[in-house]
Amino acid sequence: MKEESPIVIIDNYGDDEFSCYSPNDISSSVSQWGKRGFNYDVINTEFVFDSVEEAKELLTFYFGEQEEIVNKTRLEYKVVAYTKTIH
Repeated sequence: MKEESPIVIIDNYGDDEFSCYSPNDISSSVSQWGKRGFNYDVINTEFVFDSVEEAKELLTFYFGEQEEIVNKTRLEYKVVAYTKTIH
């Protein structure tokens, strides 16, 4: 990397509707990145599906059976952008 070049890492922030479907904690560790000198910004996004069935299909693919849980076509999803400039 060139001096004064930024490093940008995008990850799951967690604490959102999408991540709550996971049986595991898939959130990023803000404190660990902070200890390494990274700043962070949370970016609020969402998944928008054409139907509840489509939402169930994607969430089942990622997290296992979601048939009884998913009942909407919009899901909040927060990502985090970690940034640091190399000196």
